[in-house]
Amino acid sequence: MYSNPTIEIPKDEPFKNCRLKRKQIAVNLSRLVGSFTDPAVVCINAPWGSGKTTFIAMWQQMLVNNGHVCLSFNAWRNDFAADPLVAFITEFDEYVDAHYKGEASAGLRKIGLAAKNLGQRLAPLAIKLLAARLFKDSEVMINALKPPADDSGKITGDALADAAKDAIKEHRDRKGTVEEFRDVLTKFIASLRNEETDQEQTRGDVESLGVSEHSPTATKPVVFFIDELDRCRPTFAIELLETIKHLFDVPGLVFVLAMDTVQLSHSVRAVYGSGFGARGYLRRFIDVDYQFPRPDGRAFISFALDHFQVGAVMKRQGLLQFNSDALMHSIYSMLVKGAEMFGLELRDMIQCVREFSILCRLVHQTNYEHLDYGAFMVVFKRKHCDLLEQFSKREVGIEAVLDAIRETEKGAEWLKSVAGRMIEVYLLRAHQTPVEATAMIEAWGEQRTQLREQDDASFDERKRYDAYWSVASKISHNNPHQELMTALAFANDVHFS
Repeated sequence: MYSNPTIEIPKDEPFKNCRLKRKQIAVNLSRLVGSFTDPAVVCINAPWGSGKTTFIAMWQQMLVNNGHVCLSFNAWRNDFAADPLVAFITEFDEYVDAHYKGEASAGLRKIGLAAKNLGQRLAPLAIKLLAARLFKDSEVMINALKPPADDSGKITGDALADAAKDAIKEHRDRKGTVEEFRDVLTKFIASLRNEETDQEQTRGDVESLGVSEHSPTATKPVVFFIDELDRCRPTFAIELLETIKHLFDVPGLVFVLAMDTVQLSHSVRAVYGSGFGARGYLRRFIDVDYQFPRPDGRAFISFALDHFQVGAVMKRQGLLQFNSDALMHSIYSMLVKGAEMFGLELRDMIQCVREFSILCRLVHQTNYEHLDYGAFMVVFKRKHCDLLEQFSKREVGIEAVLDAIRETEKGAEWLKSVAGRMIEVYLLRAHQTPVEATAMIEAWGEQRTQLREQDDASFDERKRYDAYWSVASKISHNNPHQELMTALAFANDVHFS
């Protein structure tokens, strides 16, 4: 209950526990992917913390249920590998081992040998040329291709001619090795798909590769999921994209990349320079770019409150004393509205609800009725940590906090609501002594009475002072801000494994 929620994914109904109602997205993407006859790369594009990893896990199970062969590869967990190609072949090997009862696969052996041969031929020169390209150093490139000099240190005409012949032969050998690898991979993918277009040839390939013919439904592409590419070190991410495009671009194989293209663009620029056209570069590798929609924050926060058992914790701590339903609804509303206004991603929402659950364990019972204010401050702190700390230390006034709220979408409008006025009152009280607070509340009472007696008083003004007055009794002799902020600072430093 303390760690981030791990959503169970039932095999027979993968989206059963999806609170974000994303099943239809998966259905549409499945139809799209299933229609591909040529190799393709699909990008699920969304910022960090949008729930991409959980979504593709559910979608992958849906595709498996529909007869697709699916493989997955977490790029970030494998970016310690020197060569993405080796990591990819390992994934294929693990799949075949799992689905063919551990029998040795001649097909995998062929792919492995082809990959090894490819690596041996490409590595020596490729490393030098890659360094030259990355650092834009023509001298490095010249030295990489330079033929050896004679004893006098001079490069003779014969040496140049021999170097040219060697370079041409090396290029042909590498080209042939790449074609050999792609040919073996194409046959292996075809065997997994059990294509029927040329039965005799396919069966011959299947028998030569040593792979069972009892694979999923014919003609459905093999789908290879790659997650967290944007979190990898820049050089690994680029090499992985190059590997996908140039070596794994074979019929019947579709790649799905779950990543944030904005973040990955930063990685590309880190390698090629700040002025490099990173977005255009990435488009070379992506055939379909799907922009993941923003999640439904209401449903997700409701799920997070249940997961962290916030209601049960509050009850156990004696924090649900009067009007408990109203208080729980107010807490939920503050979390939801704050998440919407400040544009929190799913992982931010999770962190906020977890910190609030810890906050509930720390505050005194007498402050139970201020927890909705605490809920909003949890969210505010997520976006304006430094500003909230400055406010708590009285280094800035209330207007700085209110301005930060007004700058959000619909923030100015929300501050005029009952909930917004309540936050304003708490912020005003935070910097006041009890005497100042009493004077302020008395002034509100007088103003409220006058407005009620004035026929021409505006509705908004009456509503404003009614809202002030509804909170006044809760903070007249109690200033909960400091205790809540102290507890929140502690909650922010608590991490459960």
